[in-house]
Amino acid sequence: NRKFKEKDYSSAICRYDDKTGRIYTNLSNYAKDYRYLLRYKNRPLVQVDCSACHPLLLLKHYDRVDKHSAEDVDKEAKKYHALFDPRGDFYVKIGTLAEIDRKDNEADAEYRKRIKNDYFYKFLYDRPKDPEKCRLTRAYQDNYGILLETINDLKTRRIFADDDPAHYKVTAKPHGQFSFINFRLEGDIMIFGVAKDILALARPFWFTTIHDCVICQPKFAQKATQIMAANFKRVLGFRAYFKTTQ
Repeated sequence: NRKFKEKDYSSAICRYDDKTGRIYTNLSNYAKDYRYLLRYKNRPLVQVDCSACHPLLLLKHYDRVDKHSAEDVDKEAKKYHALFDPRGDFYVKIGTLAEIDRKDNEADAEYRKRIKNDYFYKFLYDRPKDPEKCRLTRAYQDNYGILLETINDLKTRRIFADDDPAHYKVTAKPHGQFSFINFRLEGDIMIFGVAKDILALARPFWFTTIHDCVICQPKFAQKATQIMAANFKRVLGFRAYFKTTQ
């Protein structure tokens, strides 16, 4: 950006958005590839990140189901949660389940990135898809039908009140309601849970959140992970898994 090319500083920004339930700071849109350059008091920082956070958040929506037996809901929820076992990768598993072929010599990391960026978020946050035309929709229909039914209901049935901060957005794009629901769920965990709990410690440490991750000094990564794990379990009722990177 030419305007800021010569600047070696910028004003601090911290804003809570009541539409998304997220906090936005200078670092929110900071490219992931450059986060390793971040320093606090000239010391390196690490990122504690929830693995496959948005797919994991979907587990909460099983609580909304009232058209199926509790036994069937519980069985499918546990089956879906098994996709997040750290011995594998969610996106690799769901891509394989959807029979999305790998490119020639495509390693797990590249396949994962392609499934996540080119397929999954379109399936999750665009309008409901035809299972005959969308392989991920077909995979969810065949394996997690109750969850897909709930996702599509939240994309097509208005549950936001007319005075909701995101009302005008949802009016223009009704399926957008689902993304706001998930963003707020993330905010409940990260802002009203994790951030609050870190600040309540007898000796709180410096940190900042970037949506579903915590940035802190390496020596506090384990504590941050413990607090994040407790809050994801509190809200979702299921265990989340985390990774720490620089």
